Formats: sequence, structure tokens, C-alpha cells
Amino acid sequence: MAIAVGALTFGSCSSDDDGGDNGGIDQSADLTGTWEPTDVYYEGESTSSAGGQTITLNFTGQSVSFDDYVVMINEDQTYESSGSYTIELTVSGMGQDITDEVTMSDFLGTGTWERNGNEFSTTDDESGETGVSTIEVLNDTTLKLTMDDYAMPNAGMPGLDAEVDLEITLERQ
Repeated sequence: MAIAVGALTFGSCSSDDDGGDNGGIDQSADLTGTWEPTDVYYEGESTSSAGGQTITLNFTGQSVSFDDYVVMINEDQTYESSGSYTIELTVSGMGQDITDEVTMSDFLGTGTWERNGNEFSTTDDESGETGVSTIEVLNDTTLKLTMDDYAMPNAGMPGLDAEVDLEITLERQ
């Protein structure tokens, strides 16, 4: 499950100055720069099929700490990240809840990005996968991104599919 969670692309919560009437987006704010995540939250459902049976698990992940985790969104439309963060991951299924802390390293990796209005698309250099998130808040200090119903076929292993809702809040450094 940790591999599946680590395959996600940006997301979280917080809304200091929301930039006015533009849904939290200050049109004069620059997306490029160095950002430090302050909150990461996701929830979703994974399904696995084997031997003619399907198992469905629900999960939530809430960040609990960050270790030198930064995301650099560059003017040349590339991005890179470094550091790690720890989440409290709860997996529920078959009448049981299991909670554990999981450390995610190099969560976002490197790639390219594109902005179209309030859509922020990233394409990972290693996997070639593209994720599209919604910019909920963008101002001089805060970037909040959400991604709903992100489908992850073969999420970390063949036969394990996941669908995830993701939020991430970042603070400009």
C-alpha cells in the first residue's frame, strides 16, 4: 500500500489569504519558486483481484512530519522535489483498521509542469504519467492543490488498482 500511496502527484489543506473573489487564486501570484509542504492528506479505495476474489480496502493518509521536503517549480516548466515526509496511514477492510506511520521519500520526483487557468498538470520524468490537479489557493505565500478521483491502475503492483482524492498545501520559501 505504501508504494501505491507514493505514486501520487500533488495535494492538502489551509487557506490563509485566499486572494479575493477568484476562488482563492491571486492572478498576480507566481507559481514558480521553492515551496515547502505544510499539509498532505489523501483518501481513497484500492481493489485487488486474485483467484477470482476481489478485496476492497479504504485508506486515509495524513501528514505528521516533514524532513527537509521541498518542491521547486522552475520557470523552464520543470519541477523537482527532495526530502521526505511521514504520514499516518490508516487502511480499513475486512472488518479491520490498521494504522501505521509511513515515510515517503522523494515523493514527487522530477518532471515537467504546465498551468492552464486553475489546472496544474505534472508529468513525471521516470514513469511518464501525467496528473492534473486543481489550484484551489495561490497567493504570495500559499499554494493549495487538490486532485479528485485520481485513478492508479496497477498502483505499485499488478492487480492492485486505486482511486484517490488528494490535497496538498505548500508554503513559499
